[in-house]
Amino acid sequence: MRRLVGYAAIAGVALQFSSPARGEQVTSKIFMGTVGKQPVVLELKRRSDSDKVEGRYFYKKYRFDLPLSGTVQSDGHISLQEGESSFGDPQAGMELRPRSDGSLYGSWTGKNGNVIPVMLKPVSGLPTIDPPDSYLLQLKEKDAFEFVRLADLKLQRGKRERFMGYALQWMVELGSKIAIPLIEDGYSDPQREKINRLLRARLWEEVSNYYECVGSGNLRSGGNYDQTVTPRLINGRVVSFSIFTEYYCGGAHPDSGHSPITLDARTGKELTLEDVVSVGKGKPVHYEAAERRVGGRDFDALATYRTRYLAPWLVRQVLAVDKTAFGEHECHLEDSQYWQFPGWYLTRKGIGVTPSVPHVMAACTNSWVIPYAVLRSHPGVIQGIPSP
Repeated sequence: MRRLVGYAAIAGVALQFSSPARGEQVTSKIFMGTVGKQPVVLELKRRSDSDKVEGRYFYKKYRFDLPLSGTVQSDGHISLQEGESSFGDPQAGMELRPRSDGSLYGSWTGKNGNVIPVMLKPVSGLPTIDPPDSYLLQLKEKDAFEFVRLADLKLQRGKRERFMGYALQWMVELGSKIAIPLIEDGYSDPQREKINRLLRARLWEEVSNYYECVGSGNLRSGGNYDQTVTPRLINGRVVSFSIFTEYYCGGAHPDSGHSPITLDARTGKELTLEDVVSVGKGKPVHYEAAERRVGGRDFDALATYRTRYLAPWLVRQVLAVDKTAFGEHECHLEDSQYWQFPGWYLTRKGIGVTPSVPHVMAACTNSWVIPYAVLRSHPGVIQGIPSP
């Protein structure tokens, strides 16, 4: 998924294609066509010097991801298995052969042996978006497969409410029921457009997550992606929502996690934890800079800072506001490893923090609020934040 939630994100468990080794080239092709009479979109990725191929496809009627894996023979014949191996049970799959024009033809065979013809053509042009949406236009350039999935979906108006004096208009994608509010007043038009652009982008990200996740999980015992968005703080300085998701995308167990969003209301940019609070010595390590160089020295500096300084500090602050926080169970939440990449959001009273824990500890976790009075002694990269 595009923005992983929960302990899986910290452990580095990716739900998309596995990463290639350094120096390997990966070719990606997208096809549109039919399985039987049903329109589908299919993506195939192949690594250089390998006969292995990975991919996914979705029926346009449902949009749910169905993972594929298999091999390519020297004559271009592709054999694909749908989903994960299920202990010897029959698997659905495809047998595809290339044509000189780049198209693929062949058959899909179901678990029950039912055979259906498949016809696929390379995608040569992508649909236009009306009205234009900045996130979808960027997606069109970066991820054509995902763009095609989302291109003809529409966001609908849901409930309207006021929160801390601001009018919120909830927008919902009806198929997934994913919803996030946009802000209708209280800021200048340019400010509000910057804020809402990021909120719409986050909404589309979560819609993508829903269709990627639920399809994979349905190949097992039924996927799900249930999300709760709660406005926490809106004022002239920040916009902060908590976002909690319970999901099952296949594998041994379902999971859950927090992935809140906090924006600088003046610039419309998403804030990182280091923007808000910094502990330890020296110049604060900025997470955004680290993201640009994952695996490089910047990320190493971030990991060292959070392990050595931030996580132990958060444990101490949680105990300061709740002496019983870690004493009512045997989950050992006082272990700083669970606080290196916490979920966080801003509230009227302070910063809400939630540890990132594996599924087996989900029942133990909670959220605690560290008061602003504490945070003001540890300012982050951006001055003036936090702001009650």
